[in-house]
Amino acid sequence: NGVFEKKSEAASIFIIWAIAALKIYPKLITITDFRIENAKTVIQVPFHDILYFETSDIVHKVILYTKEEQIEFYGSLSQIEKSDPRLFKCHKSFLINPENIIKLDKSTGTVYFENGGVCYVSKLKLKKLLERISL
Repeated sequence: NGVFEKKSEAASIFIIWAIAALKIYPKLITITDFRIENAKTVIQVPFHDILYFETSDIVHKVILYTKEEQIEFYGSLSQIEKSDPRLFKCHKSFLINPENIIKLDKSTGTVYFENGGVCYVSKLKLKKLLERISL
């Protein structure tokens, strides 16, 4: 069957291309991961595990809340925001992963996450956040 052979050949060519690309660009394999690196820390977690980032009480530190843990590290929300367009800065103190919001209270401007975490949404950002999520 000529159609099957063409599809099989195309699949083989794609696999060879993908393997070559991974050798040249090894970071392609971590496309579903989130990675942040600074002079003191390298953090890599699956993006779907990220709930939100919050500024810490300790100057120049940020707290990353995931489904499993909290990680505190040196950095800034603006630096993290620039590193991944999937994140949303909803407030001066919070950067959230809209995919993991379980509830949004529009009257109080509050978002809730499965770990019991709560983040505030500024009135100016509420409309844009509503456009991004599908609750």
